[in-house]
Amino acid sequence: MRMIVIQRQNLIIRAYGLHGGIEKYAPQWEISIGDRESHSPKRNDQPRKRWCIQSHQRDNNTGGSIQIRQNKIPRQLHYHETINLLSIIYYLSYMSEIIEQKIIKADFFQKLIIKLNAPSLAVKTNFFRLLALAENAGLGIREALISIKRSETNKGLLIIIDDLINQLTQGLPFSQALANHDYIFKPDEIALIQAAETIGNLPKVLGEIADELENTQRINQKIKKAATYPVILLIFAVIAVVILLIYVMPTVVGLFPTQESLPSITKFMLGISGFLKIYRFLLTAGIIGLVLLYKFSYRFVLPFKIVIDKIMIKLPAIGGVTKTFHMYRFSNLLGQLYGGGVSPVLALQLLGNIFNNFHYKKKVLEIKEDLEAGFTFAESMQGSDLFDQILIQIIHVGEETGNISEVLKKMSYFYRDLLQTKIDILMSFLEPFMMAGIAVIIGMIVASIFLPMADLVNVIQ
Repeated sequence: MRMIVIQRQNLIIRAYGLHGGIEKYAPQWEISIGDRESHSPKRNDQPRKRWCIQSHQRDNNTGGSIQIRQNKIPRQLHYHETINLLSIIYYLSYMSEIIEQKIIKADFFQKLIIKLNAPSLAVKTNFFRLLALAENAGLGIREALISIKRSETNKGLLIIIDDLINQLTQGLPFSQALANHDYIFKPDEIALIQAAETIGNLPKVLGEIADELENTQRINQKIKKAATYPVILLIFAVIAVVILLIYVMPTVVGLFPTQESLPSITKFMLGISGFLKIYRFLLTAGIIGLVLLYKFSYRFVLPFKIVIDKIMIKLPAIGGVTKTFHMYRFSNLLGQLYGGGVSPVLALQLLGNIFNNFHYKKKVLEIKEDLEAGFTFAESMQGSDLFDQILIQIIHVGEETGNISEVLKKMSYFYRDLLQTKIDILMSFLEPFMMAGIAVIIGMIVASIFLPMADLVNVIQ
């Protein structure tokens, strides 16, 4: 039997002989080719063979397949003794291009729907928590996913669950199925589950992932709650300043026949008022442009990102929050990965990919290289001002005693509480400064309005 293999990126087609079948492996798609008897007159008492090709899409609900296309091989490719096998190869390659385009389009629209309905932290937490409970109860992952699907309301997660069930049915490991949705599930979550599948402690790891997501959710909620009042105050202050400068001040100043006798502060504010009135749309566009330019530069211009990340570490108050946050993430994720059976080098590589701050990312990757060179964890961290000395010493003790994962987890609890305390302190300092700044600006505007009016009253008297 002759076998033809046509491979295009992730699309593989295998054709077995002239009377055999064809197989293609790609997400959610199947293709088959077969021969069937024609009703044409027989030649040498043998039926004429006619090749046909069909493509199928898997039905996630029934587990079967739905035929979506059928094409007949052109007439010149009808089966006979001297058939040109190369022509069949070319035709199959052409069909592979068509099917690959359908796959790309299907994947694009599926990812678009998922991103538009992306599961929140709370939804992800509930997902992993239910999986952990189901595993502890003795229910398999596939059966647990089917049960979760019945009560889930998030459209994005429903699509993901359907695909996970489909991939598990095909025999893929759960970690590999999750890796196909790496735009939703983080690398450390996938790595932990992959290690847990090998070791056999999947329920425990799923519960730890849910706990970590809950902690992240609490911190985010605390930051949002603390920032809500200052943000609302700032918005109302900006609106009040704009109304006073653009509408109120010109009306009041218009009562005076000339501007020569106006106080200096009124002239200054009147100049700002005129500028805002003429260039307010241009100014708004400029502010939006600066924000977009900052985001673009931070993401794509490395020297700019290095400077900004360094400023975020060195700034008073904000720098303390930044360092504490990264030490919490460092100790927590590393403790989870170590405890989950992930190798130290791979754990640090994953951690380096997760960190967004350039300097912490660089240091973590340097620690990984030092470990590969034979240094200990504590030795590679010495001399760095990015980590507290107490953290380095405790990690050294953990290496000596052989329980580094437990030590890291305990330190993560300490830094989690410290982070929440520092956020509270930062917000308690930020609110008075914001209120004082807003009071000064509004006070200057009010003074610039009432001073000339007071002078006018004195003149009348």
